[in-house]
Formats: sequence, structure tokens, C-alpha cells
Amino acid sequence: VSLELVRRRFALENLSGKFICANMENLSQVLPEEPSYDLVWAFGSIHHTQNPRAAVKEFSALLRSGGEVRCMV
Repeated sequence: VSLELVRRRFALENLSGKFICANMENLSQVLPEEPSYDLVWAFGSIHHTQNPRAAVKEFSALLRSGGEVRCMV
């Protein structure tokens, strides 16, 4: 349901994006391994994972130099 809502919101705002449903502890299994993202956004999700440290490690591996993680816990 969440992915469909964000797709609709992007459409309303005439924005493009790629939306993936995945386990944040294993993002490298569904996303490119090379650092290619400017921003990782984790809003109210890290505290729900069994291994927050693994999630943060995955985030860090995905970021380009100078990229940032924004999260709300």
C-alpha cells in the first residue's frame, strides 16, 4: 500500500522516481553495489529492523561521496 501511495503522490506532483520494496538490511541484494545514491531516506523504519547496524552499513555502501542519510527514529 505504501508504494502505491508514493507512486500516486509522485504522479500528482509530476515527479519521477524508482520505488523498491526490500529489506533494508539487504539492500545490496536488490540495488547496484557501487555507490550511486545522493540520498538515503529512512523515515520511521530503522527501529523496526532486527539489525539496525546492518541497515546503516547498507545505507553507507550505497551513497556517493558527499551523499547523506536522513532518518527519523
